[in-house]
Amino acid sequence: MKHYQQGMSFYGICLLLVLVIFFGILGFKIGPIYLDNSLMGSSVTEVLEGDLEGANRATVRDRLNRAMTINNISTEGRNALVVSKDNDKFVVTADYEVRINLFYNIDVVVSFDEQYRQP
Repeated sequence: MKHYQQGMSFYGICLLLVLVIFFGILGFKIGPIYLDNSLMGSSVTEVLEGDLEGANRATVRDRLNRAMTINNISTEGRNALVVSKDNDKFVVTADYEVRINLFYNIDVVVSFDEQYRQP
């Protein structure tokens, strides 16, 4: 009776290891960007759901800056916020891109285009 070797070969294990390392690095580089965007969205929603009676755009902008300072949100998203008014309701638009270096001359661009409305 012949017995055949079973399991992964050396090249299969190397390929699996390279893929795991690549996606791990990708996750560590891109993960904080999405975390910042998520925190920014929750900060904007929190400010817009607060008491804004008689507030103007500068007041809303100041409250947004304070909330983002507390949540330690990076400047890319913070500087991209545009506060406007539509039918006596505030609208905050975030349209920005974040570019990070992945390897050597390979960059990853993550773009966000979101709009938050006062309820």
